[in-house]
Amino acid sequence: MSELIMSPHAGLRSSVLNYAHTDDEELHKRNKKKFGPRWYYYDKVLTYKFNHHGYRMNKELHEINYDNHCAFFGCSNTVGIGLELEETFSNRIATQMGLDYVNGAIGGASPDFVFYNVTHYLSRVQNYPK
Repeated sequence: MSELIMSPHAGLRSSVLNYAHTDDEELHKRNKKKFGPRWYYYDKVLTYKFNHHGYRMNKELHEINYDNHCAFFGCSNTVGIGLELEETFSNRIATQMGLDYVNGAIGGASPDFVFYNVTHYLSRVQNYPK
């Protein structure tokens, strides 16, 4: 049984995509015109990696060190839409703290879904996040 519910985006699981959720090629073209060549992502191809459960994090859930981890939940801002995985705040905070992390965020998630996922997670994880 998983610590997180299966993401509604689980069709993306264990995959790497150039665009996800509300991010697409047309938006990238508009942003190139808007921000110009000094924009960090101007000539960079952004990729989104999702784990087996459809969550955007650098590990599968069974690989997390639950004795030394933090957890994040929310919507597309927490997923990090429009950012490389290394630039998402969940990855940056966990890295700075020297912790593994669980990113249970779903783009477009309702407050009810986030609440359900948090309670599902806390009822199943062996050790609470730091």
